[in-house]
Amino acid sequence: AEQHSEVENLRNQLIFKFVTDTSTVEAYERFMKMYPTSKEVYQAIKNRDKLAFKEVLKKNNLQAFIDFIQKYPNAEQVEQAKKFQFKINHIESLYDEKDKQKHVIEETKEKVEQKNDELKVQQTQTLFYTILSIIVAILLIIAIFAYIGMRKAHKKISQQKEVIEESQKQILQKNQEIVDSINYAKFIQTAILPSTKRIK
Repeated sequence: AEQHSEVENLRNQLIFKFVTDTSTVEAYERFMKMYPTSKEVYQAIKNRDKLAFKEVLKKNNLQAFIDFIQKYPNAEQVEQAKKFQFKINHIESLYDEKDKQKHVIEETKEKVEQKNDELKVQQTQTLFYTILSIIVAILLIIAIFAYIGMRKAHKKISQQKEVIEESQKQILQKNQEIVDSINYAKFIQTAILPSTKRIK
């Protein structure tokens, strides 16, 4: 029919209006597949790209932007998607760096805590050895003073022993002198007095 082309265009317009009212990526793709020669295909592509990009924005993750760029390389939103991809990459690298720094901080913290524990053990050991050294020093001083005291006491005892021995010698000497004196007196008495027989 002479009006075939016009009727086809009108049909395509009506279907495109229905697709636009439906407003889904799948509807636009079905339209482009079924009516590739339609004048509305260009607008369908633009609308599909907009809707697909909106869905990607809702997902807001790196993989969604990568998939969009790969699936719709000629879309007007590709540059914007690449910018978002770059930003997300940058943010994720920042998060990775933050995680690394956090890991380093945790490791450093663990090392510091380990060093603190070691330092506490060393301080405890140092305190123990210091107290032990003080006790040993005190015991040594006490032993020295005890030794000095014992030597003084021993010396004093020796001196007292010497005094006693000297006193004993003097007593023995005096005793001997007395005995000698008695014997001498007896001898004189015996010499002066007559014998017992004569007296009787």
